[in-house]
Amino acid sequence: MTTAKQAPRKPTAVEKLKPSQLKPQTELMGQDVDLTKLYLTLGGKGFNMMDAVEDVTVSRTIEGASTVMVTVSDRDRKLLRSGILAHRLTTEIDGLFFVLVSVEKQGSDLHLTFEDREIYLLRTYNKPIVQSQKTNRKKITRAEFILRLIKEVKEESIRYVIPELHKVQPIGKSADNADQSSNTTNRSYGIPKTNNGLKVKGVAMSEEQRVNANKVLDVGSSRLPPRRDLVMSIMTAIQESSIINLGQPLPGAGNYLSSDPTKNPVGVFQQIKHWGWPASRDVETDASAFFDKLIPYAAANPNQDYGTVIDSGVQHSGTPKAYDQWKDEAEAIVTSYGVISGTTAQANSQWTPQNNASTDYEFYRGIPPTATAQKKKGKGGWGKESSWDAIKRLADEVQWRAFFVSGTFYYISDDDLFKSKPQATIDEDTRGIDSIDGTYDEGKKSASLTITCEMSRWAAPPGSIIQVVNMGPWNGRWIVNQVDRSVFSRQATIVVKKPLPVLPEPKESNLGTAATGTWTGGPTHDPSTDPSQRQQYRAVGICQPIPAGHHNNIAQGVHDTLGLPGYPAVDFGCDAYSPVVAVEKGVIERFSGNDPNSPPPLGPGGPYGWSVYLKGDSGTDYYYTHMQTRVKAVGTHVAAGELIGTCANWIKASGGVTPNHIHLGVHPGSTGRPDINDILNAPIPK
Repeated sequence: MTTAKQAPRKPTAVEKLKPSQLKPQTELMGQDVDLTKLYLTLGGKGFNMMDAVEDVTVSRTIEGASTVMVTVSDRDRKLLRSGILAHRLTTEIDGLFFVLVSVEKQGSDLHLTFEDREIYLLRTYNKPIVQSQKTNRKKITRAEFILRLIKEVKEESIRYVIPELHKVQPIGKSADNADQSSNTTNRSYGIPKTNNGLKVKGVAMSEEQRVNANKVLDVGSSRLPPRRDLVMSIMTAIQESSIINLGQPLPGAGNYLSSDPTKNPVGVFQQIKHWGWPASRDVETDASAFFDKLIPYAAANPNQDYGTVIDSGVQHSGTPKAYDQWKDEAEAIVTSYGVISGTTAQANSQWTPQNNASTDYEFYRGIPPTATAQKKKGKGGWGKESSWDAIKRLADEVQWRAFFVSGTFYYISDDDLFKSKPQATIDEDTRGIDSIDGTYDEGKKSASLTITCEMSRWAAPPGSIIQVVNMGPWNGRWIVNQVDRSVFSRQATIVVKKPLPVLPEPKESNLGTAATGTWTGGPTHDPSTDPSQRQQYRAVGICQPIPAGHHNNIAQGVHDTLGLPGYPAVDFGCDAYSPVVAVEKGVIERFSGNDPNSPPPLGPGGPYGWSVYLKGDSGTDYYYTHMQTRVKAVGTHVAAGELIGTCANWIKASGGVTPNHIHLGVHPGSTGRPDINDILNAPIPK
């Protein structure tokens, strides 16, 4: 018996890329880099470019735009006056194309910074894209939306590698309750994100407060108590912490400040471990302990008012009326959660689920508007965001990689990159390797090594894999993250990193809430309410770093900048990924900081995110940190109010300990220049 011969199965996109995701792409990495096209591009009449170029520094990375900085001696200012340094000046270097993005003059030297042509083009596309019928997660994958942005570029046809283009990625559990899917009793409950004017201490409920309130009520409602017990739990959380999962005593609670952390109040209910509470700062654990005491005491004392039950049965603060003042707010929150009257069990048949919109999620390009602006028709209120910034934001949300190598765009997870065959196996005895340096820390979820080597001996571009051996705890596979070198030097610096864990797609809807939160982490100060001060400081050409619609308030007053004496600072509260602008006209001087996709290197209280140093035209130095992206190259001249980056997600990185904010340090340098108090009272840009 014979059978028909089956046609061979076509390999999938992922299989085609194995075992090597990135082919060797060694432009700008050899010892002899061809600069002929660069010389021709910058050459002018009577100008000897070959003798004038003093250095060409290359920085290739998978975390932003690769750049080429050309230092030219222009003593007679012939190049400066030639008209060559025009908008969109493009040059070819070793087979790759770069666009001039900034020119800086220092004495007789010109520093010309070029970046990837493809990234430059993506930055020019910035019209908001918000079309619920075409961009909803039910209709399109994250990778497909990113490819849409790539294909929108008309000036060049951008090559791309996206292995899982059409694969629907797993969606994470609810951020409000990780066990919601298995909780058959109350899984239909939840305060919806459109919370209809709910307030906490007179201020609109923030997203963090909504999530914490849901967690508290999830724990309480699972025990089927009377509605009033749920109301009392929220009254308590409002009074004690404003429903914020605090990690330290509230300001003014001096009687509780102690060097012994077990004696300090923490969490939503401000529990103290020394007094027998779990004080775990896990909202569900602390709420469970709260209800353990509240429910039996409330049942035994049905005629006591709410504040007395809370005070006498659980908190023992001696101030029952302090809780009573928040009863109306708590009632509204519990009603929004879904318990209308009676007990939780009785309310089950009355409540229509409002919190199960797991796929109601939009992919978009743009800066979401405030809640007020969202009431406008169409896309009213949406701010501009470049395609490149949108792509990086979308990739960061799930910790995938979005980068260019040799003109090809890659959108890929670190897991897939690690399936590639290592392009080199090295140790400190490998020929051409000068040193391999790093710090081993078991507590870090990511790690990096810095390799110093001879460029002629290195052939692994950013995004490729190397194998480290004979280096103890550093043995294993690493992703090449960045390659820095001067084309006139034999030596290069390579940074390699361990992979990032892939995050699932967010559970909940993401539109309509991005700019409605309110910072509650400290004292507030909002000079925008004083028109005379706004007018006064507009005249001197400075503004605050967060635009209107994203600025909540001044979260922390004047304080020192850790490791940077002479830079008193203010923390400006805002939402994650909010725009950050130049507070004064000036020049971006340098960068520093830490990858915001990695955990805070010193924990929640330490540094986090990228940093930017801005030299104002007045002579004042400004230091920004906790940034997710930096959109202006070093040497770029910026105007006051011009976008320089976005705010990182401190809440996510710190596990809810630290609210989102931009730390702005100010060093005036001499009297008469803007100082920190000027910034406090400066206008908020539109």
